[in-house]
Amino acid sequence: MLQNLEILSIEWCNSVEEVCELHNENDAQIATLPCVRDLNLGKLPLMKHLWWNVGPYAYKSLQNLNSLHIYECDSLIHLFSSNAMKSLVQLQELKVRSCMMLKTIFSNEGEDGVIVLPELCSVKIDDLPELLTFSQGSTGLEFPSLDMIEIKSCPKMKVFVDSDVRQEGNHGIISRPLFNEKVALPNLQALYLNGLASLDGIWHTQLPDKSFSKLQVINVMNCGQLLDLGPLNMLPRLQMLEVIQVTNCASLEQIFTLKHPQIQKYISSVSLINLVDLVLENLPNLRQIWWDRTPNHTHRFPRLAAIEVESCDRLDCIFPASVARGVPQLQKLKVYSCMSVKAIVGNNGQDLDPNDMIFPQICSIELENLPNVVVFCTRMSVLRWLSLKELRIVSCSKMGSFVSTSSLHGEGSGGFIEENLSNNIQGFFTEKPLRIRLVPILCYRVKAMAIWTGQAGSEGNHGIISRPLFNEKVALPNLQALYLNGLASLDGIWHTQLPDKSFSKLQVINVMNCGQLLDLGPLNMLPRLQMLEVIQVTNCASLEQIFTLKHPQIQKYISSVSLINLVDLVLENLPNLRQIWWDRTPNHTHRFPRLAAIEVESCDRLDCIFPASVARGVPQLQKLKVYSCMSVKAIVGNNGQDLDPNDMIFPQICSIELENLPNVVVFCTRMSVLRWLSLKELRIVSCSKMGSFVSTSSLHGEGSGGFIEENLSNNIQGFFTEKPLRIRLVPILCYRVKAMAIWTGQAGSIVFPSLEKLRVDNLECVNALWHTDTIAESFCQLRVLEVRNCDNLLQLIPSSLLSRMHNLEELHVNQCRLLEKIAENLEEDLGEKVMLPKLHTVQLINLPKLASFFSGDRSFEWPNLERFALEDCPSKAQPISHLGHR
Repeated sequence: MLQNLEILSIEWCNSVEEVCELHNENDAQIATLPCVRDLNLGKLPLMKHLWWNVGPYAYKSLQNLNSLHIYECDSLIHLFSSNAMKSLVQLQELKVRSCMMLKTIFSNEGEDGVIVLPELCSVKIDDLPELLTFSQGSTGLEFPSLDMIEIKSCPKMKVFVDSDVRQEGNHGIISRPLFNEKVALPNLQALYLNGLASLDGIWHTQLPDKSFSKLQVINVMNCGQLLDLGPLNMLPRLQMLEVIQVTNCASLEQIFTLKHPQIQKYISSVSLINLVDLVLENLPNLRQIWWDRTPNHTHRFPRLAAIEVESCDRLDCIFPASVARGVPQLQKLKVYSCMSVKAIVGNNGQDLDPNDMIFPQICSIELENLPNVVVFCTRMSVLRWLSLKELRIVSCSKMGSFVSTSSLHGEGSGGFIEENLSNNIQGFFTEKPLRIRLVPILCYRVKAMAIWTGQAGSEGNHGIISRPLFNEKVALPNLQALYLNGLASLDGIWHTQLPDKSFSKLQVINVMNCGQLLDLGPLNMLPRLQMLEVIQVTNCASLEQIFTLKHPQIQKYISSVSLINLVDLVLENLPNLRQIWWDRTPNHTHRFPRLAAIEVESCDRLDCIFPASVARGVPQLQKLKVYSCMSVKAIVGNNGQDLDPNDMIFPQICSIELENLPNVVVFCTRMSVLRWLSLKELRIVSCSKMGSFVSTSSLHGEGSGGFIEENLSNNIQGFFTEKPLRIRLVPILCYRVKAMAIWTGQAGSIVFPSLEKLRVDNLECVNALWHTDTIAESFCQLRVLEVRNCDNLLQLIPSSLLSRMHNLEELHVNQCRLLEKIAENLEEDLGEKVMLPKLHTVQLINLPKLASFFSGDRSFEWPNLERFALEDCPSKAQPISHLGHR
């Protein structure tokens, strides 16, 4: 029976003790499962054997088994006998996990020879707390097809094949490596070891021929007793190795040990020609990564592309010079939290040849929390990094120079000792030209990135005072992004003289927390910055100007200054910023044709944001935000000249936000055309002195913003004045504004022909929203009208406007304490009925003085009204009638 069964799964059976019971040949003929391919056994707490058999018959059972998965069988001690193993000629996948009493996977009874499992490809064993070994006995194992081994959470396991059959406990296998001459693994490609707490070695000095010759990945984690990965004579077998990752191995001192008796035979030719990634994390006793005792040999790792070293506190350098020369393809280097590292590249007793190219393909360098690192490289080398995109240096408080030629020397394992290194930084890069492509630089407590030292810059420590970060010694022709954060001593970025084309491709500059910085650079830098798209400057307490006007040849540049590709400008928390723009020659228009967004916040010495000469030159501005600038009196000043009436100020503006500007009086100090067809948001909050949007007489003078306040009336003459304004969708949130009336001057021409939604909230002093005479085009597209918390409002909609609200769909009026009428003074020529054909929702809530919806004898017809709410309106006396019907 069961002769054709292919898949067998037995789970959650508390009484099962074995799968098959075989005592003699007749039993074997009856009870074998010749066609079973997949066997899954789980949660069988009483199962002690797969089958009960001590004779030679079991090899016939399960002879076609491909996959075996066993889990949570807590009474199992041994999984297979040698006879049972012989039936597994088709086994491809073996998984065993969470069997609490299991001590061995295979156990043989003193047989010699070799058992071959020709098809086995994958072995995964996990959470076997009592497992001592994979195979117990003198029989050798050969797995010609096995390409992956994963062993996790087997704290007592030390050896893969244990030929010592004594049952003396754990002491019988002390000091034995995991893999010895008893196991052949010629096709193994990946080895994962995690949580083998008793493991103290991986490879024996003697192994079968070709074992591990195809290994590509080794990942070792949480092996607290492991001292190294293996002897150095293993390296010739590991020429296919691509990835080494070692993590959380507290005792590990070396990657490969140098103690082999024939070490000199191998040291001259050691290399891992296919190694691509090396990751070393939390190895507190690691003393050295490389085998570097013979400094005249160059250790070649021609494909090594990425190295990450973290929390390796006994290392004093990452690369000796002999290795640094041998990693020509290195692209990513990360070194974090290594407390003893003094240099990234040491000299191991020899100087680098000046022609040596160190890391010529490097793209990214990240150095963080290295409190004792002093330099990147201890000896002279060429740092020509044409591909570098990211250089990040954080919390490296002693780092004074990128390359040192004199301050470090000696013969430690890194090849140097610290000797009288000055605490004053001599230069972040020294003596060597440096070429970088895209560099976000985050450097804390670093004073300079200038390239000078020795005889050429021998003024002493004081020589970097008032020197810019970049000078004529550094060429950065492809730099696209520059990020500077927390350079507390930085007082300048660019020198007046720079190499040709340096910074000519710069697109982004972001400067934060540079408390001594006075400006970004001289104005003669601007012709180089024609690709600049983003400027962001934040938390720079001393900054007074964006670009300085003090260059001796300033007049040569002022007439042609522009940043034609600038898109975003952000200035935040610059308490000493006196002016944004270079606006001392008002007759010149400064052009920023792509500038789309400006945000200015907490710049308390500014008195205006734009002089007129700049306001004319930003035709694509879409977003303007000005917050908490205590001295600003106008957004657009006149800098000594009137705007031409034909000038279009911000014709593409979509959003304006003005908040907490206690001294702002007007938006624009002189006459201009405000035709804002795209404006969607106008937000004015806590601007208590703002009386007019545009003023023609109340402000004048010659301050830096071009005006002084003179006899401004406290009574607001109109929120918008004299200029036609076209807005599509305007949520208006105005606090302490006294009037939003739409009327003015001779033309009376404030027009909202496309406005669809109007919300008025918390205008405590307003008694009327509209003048009785409004332009015919105004508010004809209004769909939603919301009025809330306007306690002095007496009436809402004048008759001249009501007749044009054919598109009104929703009317909401809430908490207007003095409101008596929604509409009044209906004119004779309106006819007997006022039709609001699209109105579907009316809400009148908490209007204690409301006496009637409208005055007059006319009636409304609302054929599409769906919802009418009237709440807390105690004075409502007149009935609402003639509403029409659907």
